[in-house]
Amino acid sequence: MLLALLSRASDDLLTQVECWLEPHADRRESVRLSIELAVQMYDDHGAVLMAAQNPDAPAEARQFMADLNGRLVAATEDMIERTREAGAAPAGPPSAHSLATMLVGMTEHAISHDEGDPELVDTLTSIWHRAVFAAD
Repeated sequence: MLLALLSRASDDLLTQVECWLEPHADRRESVRLSIELAVQMYDDHGAVLMAAQNPDAPAEARQFMADLNGRLVAATEDMIERTREAGAAPAGPPSAHSLATMLVGMTEHAISHDEGDPELVDTLTSIWHRAVFAAD
């Protein structure tokens, strides 16, 4: 049953992941739109995503989630590297991969445990912007 639900949601999820952190003229807006997209993804598919991460879930479901997380981290790492190369963000440490891994993990945790915090998107946007660009 879980695999069938993941299969139905996968096209939508993968399309959303492809849009993660697309460059915009306004860096802060790019981050905000990506976080809003992540919140929407959990609003639409959160129960299935959480079930797929359960240790008792089928291996295929857990692998799907690992792949999805990997795509989010890779897209974030790419954005960090691009902005560093352009001089718009300070060079590491931390490495782009380490920073991307922590930001994606923190965001997933915050969104999946949110209980209606009206400042969730603003808070996550500020954290990402400060962590990547060292700016408010």
